[in-house]
Amino acid sequence: MESLFNQIAVPGVGGVGWPLVVSLSQVLDGSPPIIIYDDDNFEGGRGIQRFPYIFNPKLPKVDWLRGHIETVWRKKPPMAYPRKLKASDFKD
Repeated sequence: MESLFNQIAVPGVGGVGWPLVVSLSQVLDGSPPIIIYDDDNFEGGRGIQRFPYIFNPKLPKVDWLRGHIETVWRKKPPMAYPRKLKASDFKD
C-alpha cells in the first residue's frame, strides 16, 4: 500500500499517543516511518498505571514504547526522540 505521507510525527505518547503508535506500527511496519516525541517518563502522574509493567519509571516513554513495539509486536520500531516536538522538526 503506497502512502500519501513521507513520515508520521506523533507529539506525545501518553494515553492517546501510545495506542495510536502501536496501531500505526502494526499496520504500516515502518513505511512511512513513524517519529515519536515526548519529554516525559513514567514518574508522577497516572501514566504508569495505564501501561504494562514499567521496570524503570525514569526511562523516557518514547524509549520504552520503541522497545515494546520491537520486542513484543515484532514490528519496525518508530524513531524516538525524548523531547518535545518543535516547529524546526518539520521540513519542506
